[in-house]
Amino acid sequence: MNQTENDRMIALMEHAVEHLAEHAEITLQDCEQILSDGKQNKNDMYLGFAHYYSGEAYYTLNNVEKVLYHISHAIGYLERANAWELVARAYNLTGITSIAIGNAAFAMNYYVQALACCRREGLSELENTICINIGMLYYSYREYEKARSYFTESLDYLTDHPETENHDQCVAVDYIGLGRCALHTGDLALAQECEQQILEIGGAYPDDNSFLTFQAALYHAVGETARRDACIGRISQSLGGQIRIMDCFEDLYEYALLLLELDNDALFTALTGRLEQLAVEAKVINLQHRIRQLKLRYYKKTGDRGAYLNETALFYEDTVRMECSNQAMVRGMMDICCALDREREQRSQIEAQNQRLTEKSETDALTGLPNRFRLNRHSIRQFAQAATAHMPVAVEILDIDYFKQYNDNYGHQKGDRCICTIAGELRRIAAYEGVSAYRYGGDEFVVLSLPLGEARVRALADELRRRIRELKVEHSYSQISDIVSISQGICWGYPVKDQRMADYLHAADDALYQVKKSERGKICLTVYSDIV
Repeated sequence: MNQTENDRMIALMEHAVEHLAEHAEITLQDCEQILSDGKQNKNDMYLGFAHYYSGEAYYTLNNVEKVLYHISHAIGYLERANAWELVARAYNLTGITSIAIGNAAFAMNYYVQALACCRREGLSELENTICINIGMLYYSYREYEKARSYFTESLDYLTDHPETENHDQCVAVDYIGLGRCALHTGDLALAQECEQQILEIGGAYPDDNSFLTFQAALYHAVGETARRDACIGRISQSLGGQIRIMDCFEDLYEYALLLLELDNDALFTALTGRLEQLAVEAKVINLQHRIRQLKLRYYKKTGDRGAYLNETALFYEDTVRMECSNQAMVRGMMDICCALDREREQRSQIEAQNQRLTEKSETDALTGLPNRFRLNRHSIRQFAQAATAHMPVAVEILDIDYFKQYNDNYGHQKGDRCICTIAGELRRIAAYEGVSAYRYGGDEFVVLSLPLGEARVRALADELRRRIRELKVEHSYSQISDIVSISQGICWGYPVKDQRMADYLHAADDALYQVKKSERGKICLTVYSDIV
């Protein structure tokens, strides 16, 4: 894909996200085009993006079936593309949807996977959002203490991170959650304190249905009927607009119970009728089932036996349908999980194979030591660490004295054995903490040390030189000895930001040249700051 085409796709993706909240149909059209291009170009990022935002769009449109379809397809593509924030968001959305269809166990499993992804990738803002959702899940199952702990944890995070996106909205959601928990546990003072905290935020939150339904319940509990009725009036006016049923069902369900308690038959009937319409359109049997529970309470309270019996029959039918739906959902979720597990296993095998190939390409075949490719990769990290932490680094380059003469006269097989012998001693030196050894090429080796002082670096170089001489490997063609020996050049110093391995290696090579020029078989150590 050329740059022009890539820019076009990025613009299309931005357009899809921009219109999600207000014009989900436009987002779906954009995603259809992105999906088509992703299939044509076999681009996992485009495919994962298109499925994920299609799921988000269908969530806005209350189409649960298509939400699950697209999100389940998105996760595999996004994982292959390493788009971990979208992966975590996908698991989070699947958790929210699982609650709507009545499976809290699946929801918690998806939330846990989303949290693990966030913690692994350092996505702290998204992690906080998921914690809020877990708190809401516990609240819906009347686990008020556990719910309170998640809301409180979220508030602590938001206090420390005022730059968080949608900060005030998240704070309001936490206080609404804490306030509702307080109402259910009889702590009216805390509930009133939570209301005051939200009012101090200002903005649009006092007109939010979630807040209004909380206020109505609070004012009812403390006997402020006029303020309660004012909230009810504002809620009723807002219900004619677009409603994301999965976002607000729990709030409106509790509000319906309040209307039932107040004998406000007209508003109760209008609300349950609206909710039922949305639940049917969303094809969520669990929500339809819960609405029938509300209607059964109403018919029992009003003594309408005929309507009660009719609703009971429908309730039973919903129960059977919901059981079949849950079984199908469980099978579908299990298929998705198995498919993801197989995909992860395949990806793990590919990564392991790539790791083996990388290790093989970075390992010297003759000696088994890491080669110069590993040195290049390793040294970048070491030098960056040393510069940041102001730690000393030593680079030593060494070679075998008169090795060409050794190879020419004893033969290449003995030459290879000689190199392996030197490598064996280097491996022993590399066993010390902070020391690594590499075959650089031919009879040259490099030792990288961090963070060792100058005296310790010299002592290790002396030890290596002594060990090799003590092997007493015959070398009758050396001009300085009758046994194999090495010459060593070392550069030691404290790297700064712009200094690289190549700078120290060049200085160590110059030091080695000085040894060879003056007296082979010796060590020359230079301090980098003295030569620049």
